[in-house]
Amino acid sequence: MLRVLAVSLAFTLAFTSVALATTGCDVSQTVSTSAWKCLQSPGGQGPIELAIPRLYRSSGAVDSKGVASVKAAHAAGVPHVDGYLFPCVSCGNAAGQVTATLQALSAAGASISTLWLDIERYKWSSNTANNQAFIKVRD
Repeated sequence: MLRVLAVSLAFTLAFTSVALATTGCDVSQTVSTSAWKCLQSPGGQGPIELAIPRLYRSSGAVDSKGVASVKAAHAAGVPHVDGYLFPCVSCGNAAGQVTATLQALSAAGASISTLWLDIERYKWSSNTANNQAFIKVRD
């Protein structure tokens, strides 16, 4: 009986995760309202429901194109709008980079649900403890 329950639970979890999946895209260039509307029309993987523009560049500056893309995604009716920060490791102060990103969004009258960190192998230390300390913004 326990084995049947475990198999049933496994199938339920497998199908639930598929049912909760959302099609979306991350972008690093300006995407207009009309382009977001086009991306929401059926085709390819299906209409997108999630937009994730880049909001901070690895060169150490807020990405104004990303902020504009957030506003355009909302205007186009994209249901879920997030953003991502590509940290500038050599600039230091990860918390300051997050703050600058959030302030730029606020100043532009834009909002996101989640700010993701785009962690790629780019100017990072081989010392994982130092890397973790850098991206730890707060407790």
